[in-house]
Amino acid sequence: AGNAELSSVHIGSGLTSIAEKAFLNCFMLREVEIPAQVVSIGNKAFEKSGLVSVTFAPNSMLNTIGAGAFCECKISEITIPSSVVVIDGDEVMGGAFESNSLNQVTFQENSELYTIGVRAFFGCPFQTITLPQKLNSIGKMAFAATGLETVNVPASVTTLGKGVFAYCSYLTDINIEQGNTVYHDLDGIVYTLDNVTICAFPAGKNIDTYSLESTVRTIQ
Repeated sequence: AGNAELSSVHIGSGLTSIAEKAFLNCFMLREVEIPAQVVSIGNKAFEKSGLVSVTFAPNSMLNTIGAGAFCECKISEITIPSSVVVIDGDEVMGGAFESNSLNQVTFQENSELYTIGVRAFFGCPFQTITLPQKLNSIGKMAFAATGLETVNVPASVTTLGKGVFAYCSYLTDINIEQGNTVYHDLDGIVYTLDNVTICAFPAGKNIDTYSLESTVRTIQ
């Protein structure tokens, strides 16, 4: 951590985890390939490094990307291995990819992703994202302040954190896939199935007035 002169790194094939803060503040580091055997990337592992490119070796076994792991880097696009189950985040340590230059996020086919944590992609400029079909939980502010214009939430999602799409000024519709057992959308606005709680209202929706359903008791 904190090596301002480190400009390249080769991670050996024997390594199975990258420690917390391992390359924190390595400003000159521009690219890295994560070997297939690595199963976890620790919290803040590459935070505030100079990374513009992160790739994962074929047949990656990566399971967890820690909170703040790539926070405040300059990565423009990334493909998340299908093996990843958790993209973590924390209100103190930040989200895994918070405040990056990400214009494109791709999840490999047959993704096992289950959890997208707090602030995971906060402040990234991407306009579209296709969320995996096994996704269960999206944490607080996970996609806040992104460039999203529309988003489809899979039927598998049972938890949406507060402000998950807050400050997305171009977002006009949040669509919940049919068959979801907790949420649905009414004209792109997310309600609980019983219409008691409004869970997400797209900031870019071009309407002057909006009438709540008469059953609403809580705005999340």
